[in-house]
Amino acid sequence: MSSLRTPRHRATVRRRLPRVGLGAAAVAVSGVLLLGGQGSLAKWVRSAADQPGSFTTGRLALTPASGHGADGCDGWTFSQTGGTSTGAVTTTTPLQPGDVIIDTCFYTLTARGAHLAGTVGVSSASVPSAYASLSATYVVNGRSGAAFTAADDGTQVQVTVAITIDPNYATQPANPTSFTPTVGVTLTQKAPA
Repeated sequence: MSSLRTPRHRATVRRRLPRVGLGAAAVAVSGVLLLGGQGSLAKWVRSAADQPGSFTTGRLALTPASGHGADGCDGWTFSQTGGTSTGAVTTTTPLQPGDVIIDTCFYTLTARGAHLAGTVGVSSASVPSAYASLSATYVVNGRSGAAFTAADDGTQVQVTVAITIDPNYATQPANPTSFTPTVGVTLTQKAPA
């Protein structure tokens, strides 16, 4: 009979060992969870939105002034060699060496910027450089010169362009030729210092 009791005793022992093992495992897992929880409690997280407001860009432009033609210009006038202005000139007006044709244009300046500064200038696309030269003078807000700043915003810019037929131009064309001067007025922002 003792042989019959032994298996029962072993079976009973075998049933109790897993329960003890499960209890120890539960305690170990609880300890790990508590330690992990202690680490996460020491961490603070904060976030905030940065909303400084909206911003506006500046603007740089020339608008033809009213009362001076659609392009802001008064039209070309003619000055004879050594003479005085004789009124309007067209592309069919016969010019000779030393003659000058002049046009004056008026614009409203838009110069908006915290520290905006720049200059007015002209460019020529069709003046025949072989026998003519272009020059310009500027008046910004009543001052002579091409420079402007943001303080000149909304004021008048006056540009006077003169095209001079080279007084030393010796070659006479076999047939009359004509040219239509194309002059562009530009604003150039000055690079920051």
